[in-house]
Amino acid sequence: MKLVKLFLVAALLTATSVIQAQNSRLNGQQYTIVMIDEQNDGDEILDIFSFNNNELKSQNMTKDGFSSASVNESGNNFEAVFSKSASETMTISGTVEGTTIFGNIVSTQNGSNSNYVFRGMTSTEWNAIKEKKAAAGQ
Repeated sequence: MKLVKLFLVAALLTATSVIQAQNSRLNGQQYTIVMIDEQNDGDEILDIFSFNNNELKSQNMTKDGFSSASVNESGNNFEAVFSKSASETMTISGTVEGTTIFGNIVSTQNGSNSNYVFRGMTSTEWNAIKEKKAAAGQ
């Protein structure tokens, strides 16, 4: 009987996770973004954010050793915190409106913060615009 109860609890937890992932507006979405260090007026950095199963992956952050981050959604807003170590994190706070995405990234390393702003659009829309510009010779 205990084994049956354990199985039922595990099945309910799994079903709850699947339902939450299905209810996510971001689940299955990919955005191409451009970010800039707003304090130092640095170079623009191109990145791709991929949302799947209530997690966010960033191509650039993956290259820098950060794994995926759990996403907390509230309406059009979301937040995700990437951790590389106890002293190195990236906190992303953003908003999605239609096909656009924008927000802030706070990079913390050894107690020092750098602030970035980002803006982008779905990768599908980004690539369509890129193809139109290439066809027009731009």
